Amino acid sequence: MADINKLYSDVNNILKGINVKKIDPNKDDFQSLPTGYYLCSFKLAVTTSNAGNLQVKSEMKVVEPGLAVDAEGDFVEIKGTLNRKMWKYYSLKDEESVTKLIKDMLKFEDEDGESLLVEEDFASMEQIEAACEVVEDMQLYVNVNTYTKDGETKSFINVLSWKRAEELGLLGDE
Repeated sequence: MADINKLYSDVNNILKGINVKKIDPNKDDFQSLPTGYYLCSFKLAVTTSNAGNLQVKSEMKVVEPGLAVDAEGDFVEIKGTLNRKMWKYYSLKDEESVTKLIKDMLKFEDEDGESLLVEEDFASMEQIEAACEVVEDMQLYVNVNTYTKDGETKSFINVLSWKRAEELGLLGDE
């Protein structure tokens, strides 16, 4: 077991280098990803929201640098986006919110463009939970739309099907 006095001493040394007056508790350290397209690896998990509802938490990790559209309509790389993470939450409180989850989960497809999940995968909460495991670490493109309103930056994350990604030209010359 570590010596508690040594641990306190280590933290005290760290505290000596921190100027508390320069810390702004109202500044958000997390910067949203800029508007663009991102190829992400997904992890989905059933959790409970702060309101006490069940929800599916979607954690997305950017696996290739993001792409923005320049003034000429061409894709340009967004620097500093590789390995960044985003989260999207699907509250399971009503028919509309559950439908949004199912719509996005059906976008996980096999090589033939067929959804990996079928109607039966959404017949119960237990099956939705199992479906989350089926798509673990699979990749899809997402479109992030970022805007600022009243000084606050907000983002919307839209999951794209492979068909839509291809229509947008995200897949290159495969």
